[in-house]
Amino acid sequence: MKIIKPEELKNHNLCVNVIDTYITEWKSKDSFYKYHKCRRPFSALFFVLSDMEIDYIETDEEGEEIKRIHARKGNILYIPSGIFYHCAVEVQEGIEETSTCTINFDLFDLNGEEVMPDKHILLLNNQVNRYMAEDLLNIHKCSTNPIANDRLRINSMYFSILYYATRVRPEGNRVNAIKKAVQAIENEWNRNEKMEKYAAMCNMSISRFYQEFHEYAGMSPTKYRNYIRINIAKSDLLNTNMKVKEIAEKVGFDDAFYFSRIFKNITGMSPNKFKKE
Repeated sequence: MKIIKPEELKNHNLCVNVIDTYITEWKSKDSFYKYHKCRRPFSALFFVLSDMEIDYIETDEEGEEIKRIHARKGNILYIPSGIFYHCAVEVQEGIEETSTCTINFDLFDLNGEEVMPDKHILLLNNQVNRYMAEDLLNIHKCSTNPIANDRLRINSMYFSILYYATRVRPEGNRVNAIKKAVQAIENEWNRNEKMEKYAAMCNMSISRFYQEFHEYAGMSPTKYRNYIRINIAKSDLLNTNMKVKEIAEKVGFDDAFYFSRIFKNITGMSPNKFKKE
């Protein structure tokens, strides 16, 4: 077994076997004791998607606590194989639906040796964003549907999530500046504003803005805006009788063919195929 720090994973050639995924609904005072007295058989990424708080208590073979992590909405945890642990859940008052997503996996190098970011439960650097959450749901759908069980696509989405979850984020004023641009793009997703506008908003050159934005969001600002647009388009394809050209114009694309190309790059299928399936 080889330990590679989370921020160093990007420098290694790795293989993954995504075993399964779970979307779990919780109620206040729920607990989880499946691996309290037996070792966890594989590693996992654990995502807190809702307004809730979870205590993860790692123990030794005698049940003595050796580490505790308090997680809340947006947190991402790495849970290694071979440990004993249990957890307790607290849901905020008035919240009816809560959920977490777990991806169980084996990570290994090209020689087949198991790779782990840590021997203990670890709270990772980054937060779940709306597009990571969508990838989580897509992995879950693909891994639980025999027809859609596309291993290449599952592994591709997994590595995208792992990259985002383990990279080092910018801090302090840099984060606050980029957050302004992120919010502005989210508010103006259907307007073809030039990225120079958002760079000026952050008092950055365009090249530095692209670099800082990518470090924060895991993608370029242009791709971030396209993700928003495509999500809106997907909803319209499923819930309206609008034509592809009309939807393209609504979400800010003057060229329906270019819209279809971007749609396929993000979803893996054309708009018409998406609507049909």
